[in-house]
Amino acid sequence: MLHLYYSNHLETQKELLVRLLALQPLSDPFQSEQILVQSQGMAQWLKQQIAEKCGVAANIAFPLPASFIWHQYHRTLPNVPQRNAFAKESMQWHLMALIPTLLSLPQFAELKRYLSGQAQTEQEKLYQLSGKIADLFDQYLVYRPEWITAWEQNNDQAVIQAIMQHLPNQSPPDTALSLPFTDDQLTPEWQGAVSWQGQLWRALYARIEQQTAQQAAQNHQNCQHRAALHQRYLQLLHEQKPAHLPQRLFIFGISALPKVYLQTLQAMAQHCEVHLFFNNPCRYYWGDIIDPAFLQQLKLRKRLTNGKVGSGEWLNDKQLAQLNQPDWQDDPLGYLQTGNPLLATWGKMGRDFLALLSQSEANEIDAYAEADGNSLLAQLQNAILNLQPAQPDPPFLLAPNDQSLMIHACHSPMREVEILHDQLLHWFQQDPALTPKDVVIMLADVDQYVPYIHAVFSQYQYNDPRFIPYEIADRKHSHSDVVIASYLQLLRLKESDFSAESVLALLDVPEVRERFELDLKELETLQNWVAQNGIRYGLSANQNAAVPNYNAWQSGLQRMLLGTAMRENDGIWQNSVAFDLSHGLSAQIIGKLGDFLDCLQHWQAVLQQPQPIEQWQQQLHWLLTTLFCDNQQSRSVLLFLAKRIDEICQTALDAGYDRTLDSSVIAELFDAKLSDEDNSFHFLNGKLSFCTLLPMRAIPFKVVALLGMNEGDYPRQHQPNSFDLMQYAPQKGDRVRRDDDRYLFLEAILSAQQKLYISYIGRSLTDNQALQPSVLVSQLLDYLSDQTDLIPAFDPQQHPEQQRQDKVRSHLVQQHPMTVFSRENFALSQQNRSFAKEWLINEASADLQCNQFMQPLSDVDQSAVSGVITLEQLIRFVQSPLGYFFEKQLGVRFKNDQTDWADSENFSLDSLERYQLSERLLQQPQTQWAAQMQRFELKGELPRANFAEISAQKLSERLQPLSAVIAPYLAQAADSLNIRIALEINGQRYQLQGGISGLYQQQKVAWRSGAIKAAHIIQYWIEYLVLQLQQPDSATPHFYGLEKNKVQFYRFQPISAQQAHEQLQVYLQDFLRAEQVLLALPTALYTEFLSAPQNDEQLLQAIIKLGQDGFHDSDKADPYWQRFLAQQQQIDLETIKSKMQRWFRLMQESLVVGL
Repeated sequence: MLHLYYSNHLETQKELLVRLLALQPLSDPFQSEQILVQSQGMAQWLKQQIAEKCGVAANIAFPLPASFIWHQYHRTLPNVPQRNAFAKESMQWHLMALIPTLLSLPQFAELKRYLSGQAQTEQEKLYQLSGKIADLFDQYLVYRPEWITAWEQNNDQAVIQAIMQHLPNQSPPDTALSLPFTDDQLTPEWQGAVSWQGQLWRALYARIEQQTAQQAAQNHQNCQHRAALHQRYLQLLHEQKPAHLPQRLFIFGISALPKVYLQTLQAMAQHCEVHLFFNNPCRYYWGDIIDPAFLQQLKLRKRLTNGKVGSGEWLNDKQLAQLNQPDWQDDPLGYLQTGNPLLATWGKMGRDFLALLSQSEANEIDAYAEADGNSLLAQLQNAILNLQPAQPDPPFLLAPNDQSLMIHACHSPMREVEILHDQLLHWFQQDPALTPKDVVIMLADVDQYVPYIHAVFSQYQYNDPRFIPYEIADRKHSHSDVVIASYLQLLRLKESDFSAESVLALLDVPEVRERFELDLKELETLQNWVAQNGIRYGLSANQNAAVPNYNAWQSGLQRMLLGTAMRENDGIWQNSVAFDLSHGLSAQIIGKLGDFLDCLQHWQAVLQQPQPIEQWQQQLHWLLTTLFCDNQQSRSVLLFLAKRIDEICQTALDAGYDRTLDSSVIAELFDAKLSDEDNSFHFLNGKLSFCTLLPMRAIPFKVVALLGMNEGDYPRQHQPNSFDLMQYAPQKGDRVRRDDDRYLFLEAILSAQQKLYISYIGRSLTDNQALQPSVLVSQLLDYLSDQTDLIPAFDPQQHPEQQRQDKVRSHLVQQHPMTVFSRENFALSQQNRSFAKEWLINEASADLQCNQFMQPLSDVDQSAVSGVITLEQLIRFVQSPLGYFFEKQLGVRFKNDQTDWADSENFSLDSLERYQLSERLLQQPQTQWAAQMQRFELKGELPRANFAEISAQKLSERLQPLSAVIAPYLAQAADSLNIRIALEINGQRYQLQGGISGLYQQQKVAWRSGAIKAAHIIQYWIEYLVLQLQQPDSATPHFYGLEKNKVQFYRFQPISAQQAHEQLQVYLQDFLRAEQVLLALPTALYTEFLSAPQNDEQLLQAIIKLGQDGFHDSDKADPYWQRFLAQQQQIDLETIKSKMQRWFRLMQESLVVGL
């Protein structure tokens, strides 16, 4: 007997299911209950619910419908194998072998043109095309079994007739036609597709039949597919009760089933109890309601086809007859009703399934219940339940404090997650009974939001009241596990350039690092060495090039090994230069790196040669065991990958594929296999759940949140294959991805018990322009604004309709600031105030009332300050007081300390490389430059081949003028001086300590290969002041630079020791105050402030330029000033002028430019 349970609440259906399990246990306690589900997420939820109600959930199987029905075929029908020979994966391998043999036929001309090209590309295209065709044939077996039967009978005409019945102004031809057809007989979109698909299916069937015939004598199994077995199974069920039928069968949480599956279940119901639970959003029959937009399309089609619309299974006979009346808009019988517009627009998948169920002979049980309360969400759900059509007078009432349905417009995915986190904290605060497990957050693609989710939710520790435990389900394996991601990366190394960053990223994988016995400290050492050793790209020094690549890993490794035995200054050995940093006890680290590179080199060689699948199986296992450490943490992942290797290769072997495969196909195979794997293990584990919108994933939750509901992102884009014949002859029950997404959106709305939260990117980050949400969100907003009135209600006599709708929209849609630190987020008057108190910087105005977050810098007791001040700290402070405050007091550094690896071939030196090489050349006389240039080239620091000579010549020509000036100093040995000066400041004694280098006969001399800037002058000035106190008889400093290939020369005029002491006192007093007071002094602009006459407007513009980013042409741009100016309303120029006079007047007067 077939029992149909209709309810709009999954909770109610679950109660009925548990009741049946408890009151009517199976007669055989060892037989397992069979509950068909659509996803593992639903199975997990049912297990938890059954265990909670019954105390235990055991001996229950949750198969998918397709696998269950095939299992019944195998156990019930004779000679049916356990593995389906017509499974999609098997058909793909058969097609890869078949298609090349058929390309000479005229029907396959289009496929031949598509596959033409290089051999490697052709095989990759062949794999992709075979996969698409296999998927299409798999769909035909389920949704168009009559086409499969017709093709096997060589009756292409039957398929043609079936398709042409759905085409406007076309009727099936009276006589059989031979392909290719003429344009007036078939439309160009599917002209020829019927022919080659029929021919290909017959060849595929013959190949599989021939292969299985060889095994038939041994295992008595034959070649049959679902379409044929379906008819055999129905006939068997009609004649007798099979021996292996389950005692009863439950179908739970399935939104739609193919017609053939439903027919099978109906036939099984003749011999066993079949309980089908359908989550029906409407209590009335709605299987014939029509989308209003579709009605408009029919109206247009009728006009274009001279008053007639062709038949189609999306319309029943009565609807078609009414539509073809002269004036069909009247529709007196209501055959063309739309009912609830949201249900009609979004519910096609459920509507088609309901229409199929209504044709069944079954015992129907209705268990509908209206949503409790008067919230807008409850009113919306009840309107759908009662098939309530759109009404001229708004039936919904919206209270001012109703937050049951909210839509949030944000500027970015990061802001979406930040706002969600604050909303969750508000809900948990308002409702102590609400817990993280009561909330689900669903996204169109969860992988796109993973970085933002971790960034926001993982920043709080467990003891922080803002901590929310969470888990992320449905991630792709390649994104969720670093071992799998790195393994897939290794499969694509064939064309890799082995860039420094990519190779070190592989070595940074914990399982790889442990396999080669490298600890974190050793890896960090290697990372620094790679950056300094000229390693850029390429595995071998001679890889794919006639000119040696000194930036290759092999060259760099040779320099490291040479560095263990000699120094760079010892000369060149066998066309290589020693790397000084590897000198000493570093051979073991270098050996580990060498072993790793040897493995990569061997693996790349393997990838170069196409191989049979048996050899690939061995090689893939070798890669897994050689490059990854098998430990307690990685064992499950390695076993998972090993199992997938065997599954992929065994499927190909079972299909009899004996040709060689390129490595690119192997990589695609693994990508496809791992993408299809279910990864919902972290769903419903007692934490906040992030997941992807999947069929029947919308199980009941108190709070349902939908993120990323952007225009173009949801419904998700899916382009059907141009040769998919089903799109030209659609039938009720066909699966269309965009229709599925619409129904998922409807299910999400109905599964929310208390709150529905929707967010989308509603503003552009670049220009703040408004962006549209998903068309589904827009339809929801249009419906609610049209059907909702406010409390107190608007008087239609005093307020126009548009004003009421705008008011409703403004209540439902909340616009959020672009940044997390916006002051609007912390206003107490705002209902959604942010909990991210860390972003409160300097806003302490009365309207924000956030004094609990604002703590002034503590006063510094001068006696408690360390009595030692380093010369380096003092120079840094005077060069940039603002930067020193950020770094010292706030602990903020804008300098990127992460190592950046150059990973591409360079044809010329960039500015930094040119400066670094120039500085090293200027430490040597010109007579040694040629040898040094050769070392530069052998170390990979110069471009390759002739570009090295060009770069070396340019360097020499540029540096020669400066080198001639400093030559006398290079002939001498430079001295250094340790500084220890006792000073008394504000009654406290301090000691200034440090060192000064570059002294030639007690004179400070410095040079650089770039321009002398304010920061350099300040450094030399403070060192000069210290020298005057330590060695009053020392000569005045000289310093040289190069600007636009011209030598710059600066020196200071002599000053007295007293002047030096007083000036140092000025700096040191302000230095000590900087521990507690922010000193915003633009020292880089000292010349502008000390020049006369002064223009305040120009000075302000100069300061503003300090805060400009890298997109502006300003060589004085400062990131610290950029942050500082963003928080300031005005700048005190007078204070800056006064401080500039005290700091730099003496320096400016003493500075002499030129000889």
